[in-house]
Amino acid sequence: MPSAAKGTVVRPRLVDLLDQGTERPFTLVSAPAGSGKTELLAQWIGAGRPPGPVAWVPLGRDDADPHRFWTDVLASLGAANASLATLAPPPRGELRPFLTSVINTLSEVDEPLVLVVDDLHLVGSPRIVRDLEWVLENAPANLRLVAATRSDPLFRLQRLRVAERMSEIRAADLAFTHEEATALLDGLELSGEDLDSLWRRT
Repeated sequence: MPSAAKGTVVRPRLVDLLDQGTERPFTLVSAPAGSGKTELLAQWIGAGRPPGPVAWVPLGRDDADPHRFWTDVLASLGAANASLATLAPPPRGELRPFLTSVINTLSEVDEPLVLVVDDLHLVGSPRIVRDLEWVLENAPANLRLVAATRSDPLFRLQRLRVAERMSEIRAADLAFTHEEATALLDGLELSGEDLDSLWRRT
């Protein structure tokens, strides 16, 4: 699980947004590369703000295989809560029966669990996306899914919005305020005019 980088600007307003977001089952952090998605999540976790233990799943292009993906997810969940440590997906074949057993086990856990999936855009398998959405729709109330991505997943997002089951943090939210930019550039001895100009342009 990554830690916040040294020298970064602490951004309480965004940490507060994550606090509010994880009151719902799904939090989507969607913005282009370099927007600070992973850094924000690391700050939030490092500050001890999540509502329960965190299972962090950093994705790579190797996670296109559904069995590999769910192996990584369950390894992280098992590290977060021992009740899930013995679960492992079958090496091949249909996954829904296994995912049903995961949901049943989650329903017996007496604390919130936060599943953070970082770089979800790297998953190119529609099957993984469908199964992840199915888990989200059927999981007990103690599971919180947080997905950081450069592009929106092919979930039925409008349905989640209407049902008030998701929250969103977008590029506009992640953009620095004037005060945050001032804190970031502290020490560069910029004039107020130069700082204002740089902030407006970026």
